[in-house]
Amino acid sequence: MIVKNEYVKIKTDKEVILHNYIYDNYLEFITKAQYDKDIQNLSFEDCFIKFDTPFEDINNKTRYDFDIIVPLTNKNLTTSETTIEANYTYTPNKAGIYKASGGRVDDISEYYGKKITAIGFSISFDAQEYIICACVDTSNYSNYFVENISFQRKDVFSSDASVINGSPLNLAPFSEKYIIKPTDQGNRYYDCYPVLYSIGLGTKRGEMQEEYIIGQDVDIIVESDTSFGFNLRKGLESNKYPSQNLYAGSNLYPLPLKVNKELHPHRRLYTGSGIVPLLSDYKYIMYKYRYYYQEHPYDYKYIDEYFITNLPNDTKGLFEIVTKIERSDV
Repeated sequence: MIVKNEYVKIKTDKEVILHNYIYDNYLEFITKAQYDKDIQNLSFEDCFIKFDTPFEDINNKTRYDFDIIVPLTNKNLTTSETTIEANYTYTPNKAGIYKASGGRVDDISEYYGKKITAIGFSISFDAQEYIICACVDTSNYSNYFVENISFQRKDVFSSDASVINGSPLNLAPFSEKYIIKPTDQGNRYYDCYPVLYSIGLGTKRGEMQEEYIIGQDVDIIVESDTSFGFNLRKGLESNKYPSQNLYAGSNLYPLPLKVNKELHPHRRLYTGSGIVPLLSDYKYIMYKYRYYYQEHPYDYKYIDEYFITNLPNDTKGLFEIVTKIERSDV
């Protein structure tokens, strides 16, 4: 899976197009959001502006390295079977601005004419915490904070896996799906997020013939902060017809697909003139995601809605699937 910043735009009476650097922490959050329900809403909700003095290094910045915050005024998703595009707009004269150190700016005009030397973007897991996850150095450009200024960014999330009549919303930084629950005070809206529910194999996209429930049939192996995987057996399912004297010790072959440990067949184990493992007809590895919402802190509730991502694969035998989130450098 690839994360790419398509552009950052500064719009006044002219338009300047830049590309920001996405921090490693954002890749880590996207990776963990695939299987960890505690990680939600990775939307870039705030745009941070640095004036006058350039940064020596744009990496690992915090909110206190900037001067003001321009809140988000609009965001939307554009989707396909393999990609998610996230678009954001930040307009200070509509949303007002805030001091990065805290507090609302009463007179926005006090910043007019100041040179913009850097722009950062943050996610926030709650109202008090801002985590800078992307930054762009603008000190070599003549960009000044003026009355009719706005900022835009576009990020593209792409995957080798596809979704039939849908899109890989597991990569979406924010949700556009919600459920409504009535309360004594009226209806309440809960955002719904997808989380990995199972992994499976099949011959057709979207149709699991073998399914492994995570935490029940198979465990997630965390490879690094930006990758995770599973150990599966593929290629031993009974889609061929072995001869009547095909044995492994005292167990009749073929082996079931769900095997929790390595078995050692007898050295005279044959099927026809070919040595097992048997050939597999399974052409796809599938990740099934299930939607959930959070009613209270750490109170997660599933809903009966799913989608499946389909990854072509011809691996045989015991193998490990590794999913990695990477940053595009182009």
